[in-house]
Amino acid sequence: MRDMDSYMPNVDSERLLGNTAASHQLSVALLEFLPDAAVCVSRQGVILHMNSAAEQMFGCRSAALAGQMVAAVLPDSDTVWQVENDGGWSESKSFCLRDEQEVQAVHCSGKKFAAALTVKQLPAADGLYLLTFVQDEMDRLQRKQRGEAALCEMQHRLLDSEENERQRLAQDLHDGPLQELHSLDFKLVAMARTNQDEQQQTQLTEMRSTLRQLARHLRAICQDLRPPALTPFGVSAVIRSFAEGFQREQLAISVALDLEDDDQRLNERTRLALYRICQQALRNVAHHANATHVFVGLALKENQVELRIEDDGQGFAVPSNWMAMVQQGKYGLLGCIERAEAIGGRVTIRSALGEGVHLRAVAPIHLPADQPADQPEINQ
Repeated sequence: MRDMDSYMPNVDSERLLGNTAASHQLSVALLEFLPDAAVCVSRQGVILHMNSAAEQMFGCRSAALAGQMVAAVLPDSDTVWQVENDGGWSESKSFCLRDEQEVQAVHCSGKKFAAALTVKQLPAADGLYLLTFVQDEMDRLQRKQRGEAALCEMQHRLLDSEENERQRLAQDLHDGPLQELHSLDFKLVAMARTNQDEQQQTQLTEMRSTLRQLARHLRAICQDLRPPALTPFGVSAVIRSFAEGFQREQLAISVALDLEDDDQRLNERTRLALYRICQQALRNVAHHANATHVFVGLALKENQVELRIEDDGQGFAVPSNWMAMVQQGKYGLLGCIERAEAIGGRVTIRSALGEGVHLRAVAPIHLPADQPADQPEINQ
């Protein structure tokens, strides 16, 4: 075992431990819940406690290191923090809290080993830090995979929650305001039959026309929230209906369709995702592309479904980082990418200024429940 005397702090560690007694006790209880090797360190750099995983990693009991400087297990800690004149720690320019960083840690036998270190500041009045170490590469890979699986599951739940809310709103609109409008229209019809005044007849006719227009608008909103044809007729029929409505509204844009019938081979989540991607892409064409032609294609090839939307508009410079567009308040294409990932698929977007936009979304026809989403491909 290494000589620990050289790592003793220049502060009274007993007084320090006494001042942080409450925080120390809390950290001891919480650290045992962590699966990774975890070390609780004071603001002055003194080790307060290690959990059992850290004891196993460093080869000694927590009590043997309590009161020692963190350099006892992290000899290059001076590259992580700089000791200030008042005995406190500050972040060095080469290290960022919460970022995982490769470090050289040291076993109590004196043997050094590589580990991934993450530092988090605990919300304690005395300023405690939590150091977590991951040594085994396989453990790190498994942790990353667990994180990706958790993220994928979270995407599923968020999108499912959004679609459930859309369905609820569509049902409420259909069962509430739309039915009331129909009822009011019947009453106006009855009034028109018994009223012989020509001027009032004209007014009643105008009122009925306004009511019918409002009812059509509400039905369109219901259709947008949750297309009722999606389940019985499939995504091809719904995309065709939406594209035809798009054509009626955008007379200056010619729409060409090549939609293969999905024959009920796609599950509900995949159908919804493809429909939402098409919906968003066509809205982008209407609002931003300045295009004259747009093509929408859907094809099923073996175990994969492919959706393509291509326009001849002004195009745009594809960003290297989509978060830059989010920061500008532009969420549409990122939403398409996220929806494709949530069904185990991916989106490829090709565009350049003056060359239109080519969007291609592919996804498996039968999505395995535990398959993580691929990363989107973005080609410029």
